[in-house]
Amino acid sequence: MNSEDSEENLETLQEYIDRYFEAIVMKKHQNTLSPAKDGTPSSKRTRPADSPGSTSPTGKDFANILDSIDQRLSSFDARLSLVEILHCEFKSLRESLEFSQQQVETLAAENASLRDSVKSLKEHMTHLNEENKKIKETIIDLQARSMRDNLVFSGIPESAEEDTEATVKTFIKTHLKIPEDSVRNIRFERIHRLGAKRPGAQRLLPRNYDPSLHPFDVPREYTRALNATKLERVFAKPFVASLDGHRDGINCMAKHNRSLSTLLSGACDGEVGDDKIIKHWSMEGQLNGAQEEPLNTILGKTVYTGIDHHWSDGIFATCSQQVDIWDEHRSSPIRSFSWGADSITSVKFNLSETHVLASCASDRSIIVYDMRQATPLKKVIMDMRTNALCWNPMEAFIFTSANEDYNLYTFDMRYLDTPVKVHMDHVSAVLDVDYSPTGKEFVSASFDKSIRIFPADSGRSREVYHTKRMQHVICVKWSMDNKYILSGSDEMNIRLWKANASEKLGVLTPREKAAFNYNQKLKDKFQHHPQIRRISRHRHLPKPIFSQIKEARIMKEARRRKFCPLPPNCSSRMEGCSPFYIHPDELQVPPNDLLTALPGVAEVPAVHSEALRVSLVFAPPSTSRCGGSAEGQGSSGIWAPPGSDHGPL
Repeated sequence: MNSEDSEENLETLQEYIDRYFEAIVMKKHQNTLSPAKDGTPSSKRTRPADSPGSTSPTGKDFANILDSIDQRLSSFDARLSLVEILHCEFKSLRESLEFSQQQVETLAAENASLRDSVKSLKEHMTHLNEENKKIKETIIDLQARSMRDNLVFSGIPESAEEDTEATVKTFIKTHLKIPEDSVRNIRFERIHRLGAKRPGAQRLLPRNYDPSLHPFDVPREYTRALNATKLERVFAKPFVASLDGHRDGINCMAKHNRSLSTLLSGACDGEVGDDKIIKHWSMEGQLNGAQEEPLNTILGKTVYTGIDHHWSDGIFATCSQQVDIWDEHRSSPIRSFSWGADSITSVKFNLSETHVLASCASDRSIIVYDMRQATPLKKVIMDMRTNALCWNPMEAFIFTSANEDYNLYTFDMRYLDTPVKVHMDHVSAVLDVDYSPTGKEFVSASFDKSIRIFPADSGRSREVYHTKRMQHVICVKWSMDNKYILSGSDEMNIRLWKANASEKLGVLTPREKAAFNYNQKLKDKFQHHPQIRRISRHRHLPKPIFSQIKEARIMKEARRRKFCPLPPNCSSRMEGCSPFYIHPDELQVPPNDLLTALPGVAEVPAVHSEALRVSLVFAPPSTSRCGGSAEGQGSSGIWAPPGSDHGPL
């Protein structure tokens, strides 16, 4: 109950008490002054009211009255409390009824909506059943029509205004030797000639793709694949443009992760120097060509040799004697890592696992860090120094490092003991590497004045770019649209190359796209054919690179042709024969020296020394005093290579 109801109840109670008290007093007074019940005059003499003997309410009467009032008030309070309880229950009951009414109305509305939905679904199902019935009828009709092509007669000469049914029946009766009575009972729904009739020319017949009818299909496709491969090499012109402006060799480059037309480069002409200073610039003014002051300048303690920015957060990393993690809004590093390296030359953030980064140091080590931890994660030491590394943007655990030993090494950061793949082809130190946005290929820059494109899963390069004027390539980047490669070299130029040397720039017509896709499929189909593989892999190289490759090949073969170790109890070399040679798969022996001394061999065919291979060779009789034999793996005997005319000797 609210305050207004309480005040009204109190006022009513006060009025009730006043009236009750007045009624009691009046009743008492009337009983005192009233005559006898029979109406006759009383024998007792009445006294005046103000006389000493008159009766009036005493204190006891008032006490009784107050007790009665108190009792009545107590009963009234109890009843009033009961009324309040009943009022509350009634109120809650009314609220529950109202809520139930709302629920009933909501359910009624939902029921009506469901009825409409069911009605709509019934109509839709009816429509679908009708459509299904029509589709079945259409399929049956198409099947019936297509079955007409199951019986095709060929080699029947055509005559003017012929009756096709009579011609077919005559053919069946004459050539198939079916009785005339049976032929007469055959019912044809429709008989017609294939192809449209053309006056003075043969009908155009639909092509039959049966391989037995096209015996020259594969040679024809091979010829097309060969021509497509040749044309690809003819139109392979990868160089696009040269960007000048620097006055010294290009030392570093950076690409914008949101703008394809933006490239940042630094040269050794004093604009980028070893001055222990980190400067934070705004890209907006730089893109507009305006000269601006740096937003922030940080003076460090040591000379910084590398820097890399986080691709999404306001965090960057620098490397010197240690790796420091910086916040753009702070002048001191938020975290530092070190692991016994004299100088760290390069640091790179992982593009997928953004809290992971890696660095390469001057002590031939590669170190992996996690910004969430206080210490580095892992470390691997190479045979020679690593100049740069790059993370695969699609595989978070894979990175590739450029090494001084002319090779690139792809590692899985979880297993640094062994590289996943070793990429070879450079003939000098590899200075930089960068992945394509797809993660399937990467490009490398080398001190041998060339850049190479490697498939991520291949140990050999698929493309090599070079020019006469290009000197040592220091840095290289792959554009974010996967179409171009940028390289910076010692002769102060930044060169722009096509990622696919024979790709046509500009918009292609649908016909050109179809021809390109068709030729690409043909080249993929015949890519392992010797002639196509030779043409597709052939590249013109500068004479210094070609000579170094040839020299490296000779040195590699020389390392392979080492003497076969003799048994421990043999005190001297075998006499009267040439030494054994080691081959990666099996042992080789010169046929004119050793094989003539073997027992049981009378004549040896005059073949190349590498044509005969041995899996188990015993020492000749003249060396039996050694007390041992030189053995290889496999079964005994000397055998000729597959495809030769010489069987086991």
